[in-house]
Amino acid sequence: MAYSWAVGLGTRRLVLGGQAETVAVPSFAPRFRTLPWARTGVALLFTAPIAAFAFAAWGQRWMSDDGFIYLRVVDQLRAGNGPVFNPGERIEAATSPLWVGLLTMASPLFPTVSTAWLAVAIGLGLSLAGLALAQWGAHRLWDGGRGRALLPVGALVIAALPPFWDFATSGLETGLAFAWLGACFWGLASLSRTRDGVAWWLPALLGIGPLVRPDFAIYAATFLAAMFVLRRSAGWRGWLRAGALAVALPGAYQVFRMGYYGALTPHPAFAKEASSANWPQGWRYLVDAVEPYWLFVPLLLLLAIALPSLLSKRDRMPRTVVLAAMLSAAVAHGAYVVYVGGDFMHARLLLPALFALVAPFAVMRVDTKWSVAAAIGIAAWAVVCAAALRVPYDGVGPDGIANERGYYVALAQHEHPVTVDDYRAYPGAVLAVIEEAQIADGDVLLLQDREEIVLRDDVRAVAVVQAASIGIYGAVFDTDVYIADAYGLVDPVAGRLELSARGRPGHEKVLPESWVLARFADPAAPLPAGASARDIAAARAVLSCDGPRRMLDAVSAPLTAGRFARNLLESFRLHGLRIPAGPSEAQARLC
Repeated sequence: MAYSWAVGLGTRRLVLGGQAETVAVPSFAPRFRTLPWARTGVALLFTAPIAAFAFAAWGQRWMSDDGFIYLRVVDQLRAGNGPVFNPGERIEAATSPLWVGLLTMASPLFPTVSTAWLAVAIGLGLSLAGLALAQWGAHRLWDGGRGRALLPVGALVIAALPPFWDFATSGLETGLAFAWLGACFWGLASLSRTRDGVAWWLPALLGIGPLVRPDFAIYAATFLAAMFVLRRSAGWRGWLRAGALAVALPGAYQVFRMGYYGALTPHPAFAKEASSANWPQGWRYLVDAVEPYWLFVPLLLLLAIALPSLLSKRDRMPRTVVLAAMLSAAVAHGAYVVYVGGDFMHARLLLPALFALVAPFAVMRVDTKWSVAAAIGIAAWAVVCAAALRVPYDGVGPDGIANERGYYVALAQHEHPVTVDDYRAYPGAVLAVIEEAQIADGDVLLLQDREEIVLRDDVRAVAVVQAASIGIYGAVFDTDVYIADAYGLVDPVAGRLELSARGRPGHEKVLPESWVLARFADPAAPLPAGASARDIAAARAVLSCDGPRRMLDAVSAPLTAGRFARNLLESFRLHGLRIPAGPSEAQARLC
């Protein structure tokens, strides 16, 4: 009788008398992660994309103009004026209530740190947490505790893309979006690997998507559906309990939004017509985000690595549910962004969809020659992308899409403009002029001609500044200064202007000066040169007509219990209100 061993990956053959038989014997090949050096190596591999992402994002730290809008809302809250941009006017200028709340709660904890730097640090920390959670969730999804050797191939794709670096800080809610998506994926992946019941925090976490961004309701609904499929046997009581936990916070905030602001959506949704189709511009936005970085290359290579695991029958159903939820939500949200025409900031609104698309493959099993080759290809692409691939224009591109960080870095003449002091040179010497101007009660400063105009006696603000970059100007002035927004993000009239033609996303509605003068100027005071008395009179008449008057009352009348209750109804009635930009046409149609 002759004995011999043929040792492979877990393979044992016992040859008895020339015949080979498979026998059940203990494995002499320990699991990869049980070796101390292997555990250290895996840890380094997993943290490498996070460290690279942190290094690159910190090198691109900055504060966007829209980020300053969030900071002014936080300042108004801390000043006791409520979650508003302008004093005495309840307009929801911030798209992410959760980001506003997070910054408001964090700022008293770090009294010596400026809110701008706090937003940069928290945004970066949340971005890194999102990537770490995506890797953790992918490890749970593909490994399931079996100790397989996985490599962070998908995480490398996220870490190598310059748009992720730009918006990991910026003062916007993007870092919060990554953290929430990563946490939801990790929660669903963990649920798919256990037979335990659903912990109370999971439906609560999945349900707060609309508080991260209203359009994240797409993700929240899809993730909740996946949770219910994974726990079909929970019974109707369990479903009701989970559903109540999921809708409690977003439902309560929606009631607050309707009663406090008199609106169904944040005000930027009116300004950008977030329910209106603009497919051609959306397609240009998609191409603008994908083409410069050859994104189809790493995505196809990820698919090549994932395909054997996708076809595996082991644990197929629960894993398929999680994958279907992540991928379908990413595609649906990306399609919505394309539908509305994208954004004026390069790639920004598509980053959450890309993150959700790649997150399930953040780490993958690489153990065949084809998957090794694909992983090497992704690593090579990542090096080229991080080192050389960039958006092919400075400032605003030919399709109205901006390399936003590059645009503001050039205007501010500062490599890392974070605080308003860093924007001292933007634009030209305007900020210096504003700071030196003596703005007294009863004065209006119009930036285009710098004339001072007498305000009406009932205007409670110190000054009215008509400006485009309202976030930066909002950071310059105190919280009691009213800032009229030419593009409608925080102006009740400008946001409700009728959209007559499509143009640059987010900049399609421009408030004519006659509306500003009609709202704030003293009728007895001399008009500035070039102003049309006829248009101003027509605008004043329109603002007294039924629809516009009720809209202004909803946002500026004293907030009593009765006003709150009326606003609940007005939010539905006024949702479709649009005002023609021309005062005479508006008067003919609305009065």
